[in-house]
Amino acid sequence: MGEIFMTYEHVYVASVCLANQAQVLQAFLEADQHNGPSFVVAYSPCIEQQVRPQGLNDMYDECRYAVDSGYWPLYRYNPKLIEEGKNPFILDSKKLRKEVTNFLKREGRFINLKRAHPEVAEELSAKMNRDVHHRMEHLLEKAAGYKSFDHEDDATVKVLFASETGTAARVARDFADACILSHDADAMDDVDLDDVDGTTTVLFIATCGQGAMPQNGKNFYKALCKRTEPFKEGTQFMVMGLGDSSYYFFCKAAKDVESKMLELGAKQLLPLGTGDDSAEEGMEEGLHEFLDQVWPALEVPPPAEVPHITPIKVTFSERAVLRSEDDERALRKYFESDSVKAKSIRVLSNDMQCRPEYNRDFRDIQLDRDGLHYELGDALEIFPHNDPDRVLDFLHEYSADFGDHTVVNLHQWGIDGEISLGALFTYVLDIFGKPSMHFMQQLAVFESDEEERKTILDPTNLKKAAKISGMTIADALLRYKKAHPPLPALLSMIPLIKPRAY
Repeated sequence: MGEIFMTYEHVYVASVCLANQAQVLQAFLEADQHNGPSFVVAYSPCIEQQVRPQGLNDMYDECRYAVDSGYWPLYRYNPKLIEEGKNPFILDSKKLRKEVTNFLKREGRFINLKRAHPEVAEELSAKMNRDVHHRMEHLLEKAAGYKSFDHEDDATVKVLFASETGTAARVARDFADACILSHDADAMDDVDLDDVDGTTTVLFIATCGQGAMPQNGKNFYKALCKRTEPFKEGTQFMVMGLGDSSYYFFCKAAKDVESKMLELGAKQLLPLGTGDDSAEEGMEEGLHEFLDQVWPALEVPPPAEVPHITPIKVTFSERAVLRSEDDERALRKYFESDSVKAKSIRVLSNDMQCRPEYNRDFRDIQLDRDGLHYELGDALEIFPHNDPDRVLDFLHEYSADFGDHTVVNLHQWGIDGEISLGALFTYVLDIFGKPSMHFMQQLAVFESDEEERKTILDPTNLKKAAKISGMTIADALLRYKKAHPPLPALLSMIPLIKPRAY
């Protein structure tokens, strides 16, 4: 059924199972975000299957066995990836760890068939085993056949990931797409340890819980810990860890793999890279620093950056001015939308707790808690907003067509109607945040002067400007004013203001 729906090309398709809960979550998120029909098929054991030995009490093990034996493959087909020039088919279970015939022996319906008609059961069992292996070969080709290698073994760099929420998997796949020496990105558990022996491997590893290894990297790490034989000469590796430095066990899973690889004699090409979700620019800052070193280490040119920009649906309104009540109504739609779900509450007091000239702003804020309910472990997130005067100065300097009272028709972020640019840039868009390298790459798309383009794309210039003047997104847009992205692209490029958690 999945293959049939994939032939329509505009339908999101996924095959999921609770054996891989992160994949289930990822599939449902992607299906929800897909602009079109979605078809998600899930493996769900039934009481009629007579699962042995404990019936549906063994449901999780039954699901895991179904996936490991190839009886139920996990995959996602995302049409959005076609627009980005990527393979839309992602195979999330790439390795047969168990025999499907052993899986069939767990269910009463197949046991009864073998008792009643042993010859028929043997014949059908052998046929299913062949079909499962043939289907896996077909799915592997579908997932990896778009790369320009005659065979997977022709690739000289192996890319692996251990991912709990899908972030490390996404980063690894983006890297594999960009690296001309790699074939595809695989979960660590989808490869044997011998597969990395004698090769160059780049690993992207997230950390979950209290320093735990993600589920799809545990078997690989266990095998690594058990191994006593040193790796062959020529075994090289690099590790990029993803985590949050506000936790004590920051990037512990990545550090554990790094330590074991070194212990077994593998050569480390680069020091451990770390992407910190708590950093001001998020994990992207550490990721870009790591990638800047990866390409020289692999002795390949960095890929040409042509970032995908999806323009926001926005047009200028014929109205010259908007009442403040109309702006408030539009902003309420944004803050109460499904993606934000914020609530407006009254501020009782807001007192500065330090000298005005101090370089940090400490405040004591008293809030009316009416209607706010807290559970153990909850945090309060408060949305800041930009200085309206600074917003006005930026809008006037960026374009003669822009002003704080300029009215636009916007269809994005839960807003479906008119709003002023002043309200949009003050309360929604983080125009005075730090520009990321990804933002600069998007900005360079609109720059026609080649020398200026090189300056925009040079990461050292961005770091230097950030240290000297604390350059903001607004500063970058005004400094490279000739690039001048049009409003639909500009709104897509500027990140949204993030709430501060307390």
